[in-house]
Amino acid sequence: MKKLGVIAAVLILLAGGTIAVMTWMGYDVLAMLLGGEQTSETGAPPAEEPAEPPRFVDVAPIVVPLLDGKRMVAAVSIEVKLQAVDAEAETLLRRLMPKISDAFLRDMYAYLPRILKADNEIDPEMLKDRLLLLVAKATGNPDLVTDLTVSARVDQT
Repeated sequence: MKKLGVIAAVLILLAGGTIAVMTWMGYDVLAMLLGGEQTSETGAPPAEEPAEPPRFVDVAPIVVPLLDGKRMVAAVSIEVKLQAVDAEAETLLRRLMPKISDAFLRDMYAYLPRILKADNEIDPEMLKDRLLLLVAKATGNPDLVTDLTVSARVDQT
């Protein structure tokens, strides 16, 4: 019976800690739990902001050679455009572009040979999701980039 009490106390503490952290991060926990509309601190629903035209940041083309032993069997060319959230995010992305390009190149050297062994096609949606994760990891902020466009081409030699 004591074990059950200890387990119940731990679960209550974990739930309280989770709610406290979510509140600290700015989530309206009560509205999420009750399924209601989220409101600001004044009690009014959040105001719609005027739509800003999308801002794109070009990434330098990435060329990844695919090796078989000591010879190159193919090269994959990837062109990426990042869609920034706002002007501040655009300037931050331009400043962090060397770090983002390096993260792309390092990951693609390991990722593309595994994908292309099974099939000689690159799934653009899968590549897009992978690159979005890499941008979030390289910048430390998953909300800087809302979307990206990617085109990949495999050149057999």
